[in-house]
Amino acid sequence: MPSIKISKIAKDLGAGFKPIVDFLNEKDETKGYNPNSKLTADEVKSVVNRFGRELSPEQRQKLIEGYTSGAASKSEVSNNSKATQPSVTKDAGAKAQEQPQQDSEVGLKVLGKVELDAKGNVIAPAESKPEPKPEVKPEPKPEPNPKKKTQHKQELKQETTQNLRRSVNRIQSRSLNRNRSRM
Repeated sequence: MPSIKISKIAKDLGAGFKPIVDFLNEKDETKGYNPNSKLTADEVKSVVNRFGRELSPEQRQKLIEGYTSGAASKSEVSNNSKATQPSVTKDAGAKAQEQPQQDSEVGLKVLGKVELDAKGNVIAPAESKPEPKPEVKPEPKPEPNPKKKTQHKQELKQETTQNLRRSVNRIQSRSLNRNRSRM
């Protein structure tokens, strides 16, 4: 009897665990399934057949056998479900011919090529130096006339002084009126 969790099957099939849990709960209402529930062989078959529709029948059968026998390692089971993805190898010459065919099937677009050294590290491409852009000097701002500033300040002082005098006069006249009315 396999001890495969729903979350593991969902991950390998590329499906969400919630639809799988809902499907199993509809199928058997007596059990309370959750993402950590372990499935029997029959349950695994029904889940793989229901949610593995994108996989070919051969891949589905391999997944079911891998889950039920327990002999398949995790990497073999996950590789079976991801067989449509291209694998990366160091033999770039042979893969370069196969890659355009695989890319057209998946819908990928090749944007450029990357050079690798003997260890598989990326070699930075030689960059062409762009032409230096001429610096744009900002136009100098005209300096404000210092006479205007001082004149404006003097006008403000005069206005403030006049306003203060008016306020003081009002206050004094009020106090005089109050004093007269009391007498």
